[in-house]
Amino acid sequence: MASTRNIVLIAAIAGTVAASTALAQQSTIRFEVSTDYGDTWQDSIRVIAGQRVDVRMRVELTDPPVVPTVLGFCGVTCQPTLSNWLASFGDARHPFTFEGANSLDCPCTESAYNGRHVVDGLGVTGRIFPFGAGGQGHTSGSGILTSFNEAGNQLRFAGSKWISVAPWNWGVAIAQRPLTQAMTGQFNPSRYVTVFKYAVTIGRSIEERAMVASVTQLNGGLVKWYQNASGTSILNSSGSAIVPATIIVEARCPADIYGGSVPDPSGPTGLFIFNVPDGSVTIDDLLYFLTKFEEGASGANVDNGSGQGIPDQAVTIDDLLFFLAHFELGC
Repeated sequence: MASTRNIVLIAAIAGTVAASTALAQQSTIRFEVSTDYGDTWQDSIRVIAGQRVDVRMRVELTDPPVVPTVLGFCGVTCQPTLSNWLASFGDARHPFTFEGANSLDCPCTESAYNGRHVVDGLGVTGRIFPFGAGGQGHTSGSGILTSFNEAGNQLRFAGSKWISVAPWNWGVAIAQRPLTQAMTGQFNPSRYVTVFKYAVTIGRSIEERAMVASVTQLNGGLVKWYQNASGTSILNSSGSAIVPATIIVEARCPADIYGGSVPDPSGPTGLFIFNVPDGSVTIDDLLYFLTKFEEGASGANVDNGSGQGIPDQAVTIDDLLFFLAHFELGC
């Protein structure tokens, strides 16, 4: 996408070339979660280790002005977050979707993922078309769209050039071009839109934990809406309501490591989650662990010596001692 068009877009969204109206608390940013690739969405779900969860961010104009008419969503720059994120326990983010060059309704020329938007659908992740009109690839001001495993057990989405002390406008840049600049059929006039999606695989949890999908760092605290087709009049909605979503991860006993497999409800292609805890600690768990321990396999990587059940990069005596202690207790 041409850099000159990006400059125009960024300027328009920033309000530097547009007349604006400031109104408070007229927008709602809502998060929802799904265990079936986004076929159904909820504000709270329960999951087990190994399950995929999709998260979507939606923006709604909840109290539109009578005059002038709002024609559609303009943009917002923000940093979505997911709390209680434990990468050391196996929490992992799925790569953003790349549909290939010149995919349906989304003409682009990149030969590999470069931060562009994608057409919404089951399992799709990234900025949702047409709300990624400005480029957010390697050469953009924010860097390519990515995520960070923060030290405070939080997953944060932002541009790759963002660091903890960097400007918070280097987040996920979500915007669509004004109606007169958009190609035919590529402007969404809805006042309730899905703008960003991501997907994660949940790691194990010794204790039940609640992960909260929300957003921090709204650039300027504003959500912007177009009031005319040329984009020269913008409604600046401040003090937006944030409605988070919750993922409850069920606890897994450290010694309950062997069990059957169940169909993954998030997998439309018949995927399975293996070694689902069966709620009891038996000789099967011990034999399974000892086999993995002898092999030095990841199935025996259960503790780093801290006694907290945090895996590390090696299978050592610490793993054996940790497992045997919990096996003896039967959890």
